[in-house]
Amino acid sequence: NDFLPSTANASANQSFSLAGDEYWTEFLSLTDPTSTVWMIGAMDGTGKFTRGGSRYLSTSNAPITQIKQQTNVHLNQFDLSNTFLLAVNSMGTHSTQGDGSSLTSVADTNAYPGSTTYGMERWSNKADYGWTTTANTNDKLSFYYLTTSSSTGLAKALVTQYGAGADTVATWSVNVGANTLEYTAPTPIPAAAWLLGSALVGLVGVGRRQGKANVIAA
Repeated sequence: NDFLPSTANASANQSFSLAGDEYWTEFLSLTDPTSTVWMIGAMDGTGKFTRGGSRYLSTSNAPITQIKQQTNVHLNQFDLSNTFLLAVNSMGTHSTQGDGSSLTSVADTNAYPGSTTYGMERWSNKADYGWTTTANTNDKLSFYYLTTSSSTGLAKALVTQYGAGADTVATWSVNVGANTLEYTAPTPIPAAAWLLGSALVGLVGVGRRQGKANVIAA
């Protein structure tokens, strides 16, 4: 709830340190970060078949036009990914790690983020029209909020892209060197700058009209 589109967190830069996480350190020692994929996702459901009953935060580099093809019926089925979350919670690492992190392997099928059945990369394969949630560690990811638009299953879900409408959109990134997870919100253009731009457009228009008048007079 602290990161819904209308909250302060969504409009301000954020940085989360991973440096003190023993599992993050171990993970880096076991893998090549440049060939690693990552994502961010959150989910809840208070009434799956009502407007706003299913709510999901998801990263993706797919264009919003593609994600807007998501239907209510498949959005409601994103909760199949809860099998992955429950499997992670059952590992017992939360009692020793304050941030609740876990380190799993492919053998831990349900707890493995890349699981083809319950994994988060495509929300248990219910992400319509093939959009995925992941990127390489050297790539940024856009951020989306998805919620059910109505009780009609085949109706399109409601999709909001964080920061959309500004010159740039909000993004998440992983800085392996600094051991941080970073959220970058777009910087709003000051109202005075918009006014200046409007004035310049106006001046161009006046100049053109005057030039045309001079040509006619000649």
